Amino acid sequence: MKEEQLLSGVLENLPKGFELQYEHSNNGVHDGWGKLTGPSGETMTFALEIKQIHRKESLIAAREQMARFPGNVPALLVCNRLTSTLAEYCAESQINFIDTAGNAHIQVPGLYLLREGRYEKKPVVASSRFAEGVMKLLFVLLSSPETLNDTYRSLAEKAGISLGMVSKAFDYLEAQRYYRKSQQGRRLMNEEELQVLWLKDYATALRPKLDSLSLSAPVSWGEIALASEEYWGGEIAAAQLSGGYLIPETGVIFTPHHLLQRRKELGLKPVSGGKLQLISRFWKHFALSRKAEAMLCVAELLVSGDDRNREAARIINDKYLHLNESDLFSY
Repeated sequence: MKEEQLLSGVLENLPKGFELQYEHSNNGVHDGWGKLTGPSGETMTFALEIKQIHRKESLIAAREQMARFPGNVPALLVCNRLTSTLAEYCAESQINFIDTAGNAHIQVPGLYLLREGRYEKKPVVASSRFAEGVMKLLFVLLSSPETLNDTYRSLAEKAGISLGMVSKAFDYLEAQRYYRKSQQGRRLMNEEELQVLWLKDYATALRPKLDSLSLSAPVSWGEIALASEEYWGGEIAAAQLSGGYLIPETGVIFTPHHLLQRRKELGLKPVSGGKLQLISRFWKHFALSRKAEAMLCVAELLVSGDDRNREAARIINDKYLHLNESDLFSY
């Protein structure tokens, strides 16, 4: 996200009664000057560090840069929405910040501002192109192209759909010119476009249909041992697939087992908005390839709407999927 976008987001979501005037700087030390005015007319001038923050290391780098600012003017970090963990780190490290969702922690002589728990408004999501059954079949076909000429029965067992749904899904894809059958066998058309559409439609066409259970997080993610045929998703899968780029704050487990039974086995309490999501997996007799794991991971990261997760999704896409970024992330 560019500096202009970050500043625009902050201006749109300032706490009621506050105003921020800013001007850019070309001194190579800080990004600009900001004059913050409060509801009672109190004002404070800050040296601005305008930066996209995805993880703790980004905050450390921003703090080190702000330490070089002129000592007579307090520093203020302008950034994308911080997770609660990163916001807590700012408070502990005495980093003044204000983010694009309107969260802020500013403590300087004459001004104290604390605002937390706000989320950016998400754009209205268009209706899905693909039905649930089509999404399930495409997950198998796109992640494991060698299955394309399997029997309908085999595809139904892998995708977890009926034989009739396999036939209907192929008919739909053919009508939309995404599939063709010839004497040489079945063939998907515009495969990269199909994969982008699957990743984008996941949030509306598939994810809401899956049974899930929200649980409290363990003391350490390493405490959790996956049961047979379970897979990590979301941030923990992203940490593994990105080579440790992302430090997971939340977890997703896709399981074929009964959710309540798995909860008891894990020994974790059900909590609304918990850090761990147990989700009934939507595929059946199908071992995930690395490409399938990457597809599932990127889809979950996009669902979160978190900027740090989108950055991890870019890394995983570049490493495993090789899809056009402007199409996938809607530049």
